[in-house]
Amino acid sequence: MAIITLIGGLLLLYKHRAIFEWKSARMFLLRLLGLAIAIGLLACAFYLLSWLPVPILNGLFLWLCWITVSALFALVHYLSWSSAYSMIDYPKPTDLIIVLGAGLYREKVTQMLAWRLDRAVALYLAQDHPTYIVVSGGKGEGNQVSEAEAMKSYLIEQHVLPSHIIMEADSHSTYENLYNTKQILADRFSIHPRNITIISSQFHVLRALRFAQILKLKASGLGSRTPYAFFDTALIRDYLALMYCYKLLLTIYFGLLFIFSILETNPFLLKLLGVAN
Repeated sequence: MAIITLIGGLLLLYKHRAIFEWKSARMFLLRLLGLAIAIGLLACAFYLLSWLPVPILNGLFLWLCWITVSALFALVHYLSWSSAYSMIDYPKPTDLIIVLGAGLYREKVTQMLAWRLDRAVALYLAQDHPTYIVVSGGKGEGNQVSEAEAMKSYLIEQHVLPSHIIMEADSHSTYENLYNTKQILADRFSIHPRNITIISSQFHVLRALRFAQILKLKASGLGSRTPYAFFDTALIRDYLALMYCYKLLLTIYFGLLFIFSILETNPFLLKLLGVAN
């Protein structure tokens, strides 16, 4: 697992080698590399401690080692998928585009949100049939307009037909974005899209698709760029949030790892259980 994680990380660096030209991107990679090294050193420390001749405690340290290695392995795969969604040119033909909000600045869309909307406009213009765009986002604290209103104004400036824009202006989370959108489509519009594309920043697409799966919305994902200044923070936050979406599966996995680690470091327990001779 450690070797696969290392190879995956090196392939990611090679794939995105062009970003080394920008200082902000290099700083982002250094911060991310520092985090990966810290997790790797923590795993090594737990592994060394698992050799202590202290029953049960050594098993706990081996368990913690496997958890940190698994977390790093999952993080590399999460980065790979996030990268893939940002590299997709265009998915299959779509009937409905859902753009998730990302905050406002002085009643205008932020740069990150503008990049999401630019992706939506490019996809919208590439379609050869009428396509609708749902702009989803409520009113934040201190704002006079909702994210949906600001997003609609931006799209109209980009020559998207107002009649093709549907606003969802009550949500304050990713789950609410998609839940409210599903309700609006079912209650207020006679739109039954067969192909849905969710557009968000590349670090956020996987979690959005997970919520779509929970809500039984068949959708594809498309990722947009993220400012490097806080890209690493956004990645880690969404990575942890995505892991929480699979809390039951992770609980089972960690439980099995715990049993394996305890038995691996304390073989006398197998004799007590009558499993080994």
